[in-house]
Amino acid sequence: MKTTDREALRELLDLDLDGQLGTTERTRLQEHLATDEELTAEHRRLSALHTGLTQARVPVRPGFKAQVMTALPLPAWLPQPSFVWTLPLAMTTVLAITAAWFLSGSALGEGALAGTGLAVLDFLVATSMAGAGLLAATWSGLGFVLEELVAQSGLSLLALAVPVVLLNLLFFSLLRRRKAPAAAADGSDT
Repeated sequence: MKTTDREALRELLDLDLDGQLGTTERTRLQEHLATDEELTAEHRRLSALHTGLTQARVPVRPGFKAQVMTALPLPAWLPQPSFVWTLPLAMTTVLAITAAWFLSGSALGEGALAGTGLAVLDFLVATSMAGAGLLAATWSGLGFVLEELVAQSGLSLLALAVPVVLLNLLFFSLLRRRKAPAAAADGSDT
């Protein structure tokens, strides 16, 4: 008998002991068991093993599978629960409650704390408006300077374009250089 037929018969033996054989396969197996002593001995050994495994089965308490599955970490492809927004949300809530308290009128105009808070708020508003104006004026001034440089001659445009291209080449070379040693280190470990 060929080894592939022998392996197929062994699988049929195991399926028979599990009770998963159909009638045609079972009759085929019974024919082989009647003629092959080695297969019959293996059938007895496998039957004893299945009986021993069935008797040694330990009952599992209800809910054990669910408990184990909840204890396992989430797979990498599932979105992980993130608590990144907890602190900003708490801070926003505290600031909203404080602003509501100040604007409700109960703290407005009362005591040094309210006056200090309003003075700091006015200072922040004035500073941010001055900074925005300064930033807008700076960008406008830079725009005028670049416009005058480009309008004077084509060489000025070339003088501005060459450093930009060289800077881009520098950035690309730094990006490429960063990946090459990692690939070399991976190849040297194997």
